[in-house]
Amino acid sequence: MDREWQRRHDQFHTVGYRDGLMAGKEASVQEGFNVGFTDSVYVGYNWGLVRGITR
Repeated sequence: MDREWQRRHDQFHTVGYRDGLMAGKEASVQEGFNVGFTDSVYVGYNWGLVRGITR
């Protein structure tokens, strides 16, 4: 019985760790994307204005 409990404990501990790791990665990736997207839109808009004016 102890061996079965230990096996289940290890299994769910590993699954919980993986789930937490994936959730953390997704949250940080989304945050990084949002910041990068905002910055690139601003730079792209300004670059478009400069190109439009110079043409």
